[in-house]
Amino acid sequence: MAVLTKAKFLEAINLRVLPSKKFYSPSFNNVISSLYQMGYHKKLKGIGEFKKNQLPVMWQFVFHFVIRNVSKRTGGTDNMGIKLLEIVWRFYTRNMVNYG
Repeated sequence: MAVLTKAKFLEAINLRVLPSKKFYSPSFNNVISSLYQMGYHKKLKGIGEFKKNQLPVMWQFVFHFVIRNVSKRTGGTDNMGIKLLEIVWRFYTRNMVNYG
């Protein structure tokens, strides 16, 4: 008796088997650590203290783009919540993020 597995089925119809992707839920410390690696200048005690103007210009643009296009805010684009910071953390680390 032959057993048909998902991998065998996909191989039989000439589809590549993708490795399973690992999703991350970054902690506050992971996000803050990445901000410092990006070149953030000030000491952060909490997300509410984050100001994008303390980053190099390249990262300021990325943060501004995320704030304007994901949150639909047109003003006050200096502050971000943890979910928006996780989006930029995903760009920086290239890790898949669990936004659920």
